[in-house]
Amino acid sequence: MLNMEKLLMTWIADQTQKHTLLSTLIIMAKTKSLLAMLKEKAGPGCDVELTASSGWCKQFKNRYSLHNGKVVSL
Repeated sequence: MLNMEKLLMTWIADQTQKHTLLSTLIIMAKTKSLLAMLKEKAGPGCDVELTASSGWCKQFKNRYSLHNGKVVSL
């Protein structure tokens, strides 16, 4: 999970540098795609699950202090 969050933060930083506003839905979709990629790399024994719900996204944004226009909730 930590690897996925690091990748997600790198992606968010890149999007922020490009002045792209991110919605919660966009972040949740990217989270799901990153998790799928990591699970594929880990192989069939990987059983990590994440719902990437709006509640998870809110906690993620709080953990990484993503506000002040970096992320826009729709």
